[in-house]
Order: sequence, then structure tokens, then C-alpha cells
Amino acid sequence: MFSANVVEGLAYYQRSKAGSPGGVIMVMWMAAFVTPKGQSMLDMLGGNWLPWVLPKQETLFYHDMTSEAQQAAIAKLKGQPTQTFLEKVGYECWHDMPSMYLFCDKDQALPLAFREVFAKVLGNPAFLSVPDQVMEALELALKEGRAQSGIHVD
Repeated sequence: MFSANVVEGLAYYQRSKAGSPGGVIMVMWMAAFVTPKGQSMLDMLGGNWLPWVLPKQETLFYHDMTSEAQQAAIAKLKGQPTQTFLEKVGYECWHDMPSMYLFCDKDQALPLAFREVFAKVLGNPAFLSVPDQVMEALELALKEGRAQSGIHVD
């Protein structure tokens, strides 16, 4: 689970300005929650729990993969702690670093209407079953992140 709080102060330009190496050049959300400061993920859902938060709802995930690949992926899933849905966000990293939202067209866990709202929070409406497309999006994110962070690579 990604929390925007964990990247506070880690933007490339912030670290570079402080004389520190490295840093985050872009944050990418893939069919995920984007939660504004002072709100929780449950707040973003209008206070309603989605079906996959409850036990035994694995069929929502990896539905477009072969049965064998689906079972292998499901076997690796870990429970999502309830607290992650209740914790209020204290930092909006998209103000300090380039950010991108990747829509997953066939996502059955998070309704499209929610994903569209999350992308709008970032200001840009810009997985496993289509790795080439995810790779293209990651390469674009890397290129855009470098350009927006002022990183020039020969």
C-alpha cells in the first residue's frame, strides 16, 4: 500500500537543492486511491466499504488472466489492514513532484467513477495482464518525471 506521506521531502528537486543524491522523480498511481490531505480512503469512498475489502472477494482481482496465473497471483495477496482505509492523509505529494494516474480499463475492484475522481485530484487524467502497456506507461512516467525534475540524461 502506497502512502503519499512516505515520500514527503523526497522529491528529486528537494534532495538536489539540499545537496543530497537521488529522489523521487515521479509518482504513479495504477488504478489506486489518490487521497487529499485531511481525508481517508474510506472518506473518498463516501464512507462505504467496497466488496473487495471484505474477505473472500478475490475474483475481482486478476479476472482477465489465465486460471493458473490468477491463482498464483491471488496466493501472493496479503490482507489490507483496515487502518489504511481510516488513516487521514497528512501530505499531498503531487504538489511537490510530477504525478501520473494510470487507468486500468478492466479494473473491477475500483469503479471507473472513483478512478476518474482520483485522477482529477492529481490534475491530470492521464496490470499484470498487460505488462507491455504498463511498461510503456512507466517509461513515459520516467521520461516526463526526468524532464519535469530537470534531469538530463545523455
